[in-house]
Amino acid sequence: MAVTVHEQRDLDGAYLHSPRDLIRPELGSDRAVRDHLLKLFLQDATARHRAPRSDTYTADQVRAWLGVLAAYLNTNAATGVRP
Repeated sequence: MAVTVHEQRDLDGAYLHSPRDLIRPELGSDRAVRDHLLKLFLQDATARHRAPRSDTYTADQVRAWLGVLAAYLNTNAATGVRP
């Protein structure tokens, strides 16, 4: 995800994000770095990929859906339940 985020470019080819941003004090934990990268990744993904009928999903919607999916998969892995 870090590579994908830091390879993002604008229309002129300039990089949108710098890896130096990852050493900011507010990103002092694994969780903070993960959340930062996920936010940037989802913003780009939702901007690039339109939903059917040209609707768009927000990064927050996609993050919520991924959270539900992750919780489901985590519960099934822990309990051994198979779909």
